Amino acid sequence: MTEEWGANAAGAINYGFPVIADSAIPEILPSGITTYEHVVANVPHDKIVARSIEVRGLKVNVSEIPIPVAYGPFRRGEGPR
Repeated sequence: MTEEWGANAAGAINYGFPVIADSAIPEILPSGITTYEHVVANVPHDKIVARSIEVRGLKVNVSEIPIPVAYGPFRRGEGPR
């Protein structure tokens, strides 16, 4: 890890953003009041979004939106009229 990367990570942490990295860097785990990790290392690219949501403690709720009219593939593939 270069000095520039360290400075960028420290700046992000100072503003309350966790640092999620795909490389081997020293991890900073929670201490004190916070329950969120500050620096998380060695996260694979295909798992980085899910891990970011988990680190911040966000909860995702997916709900179905009722659409009051029937819809379907009517006129699919046709251009504008």
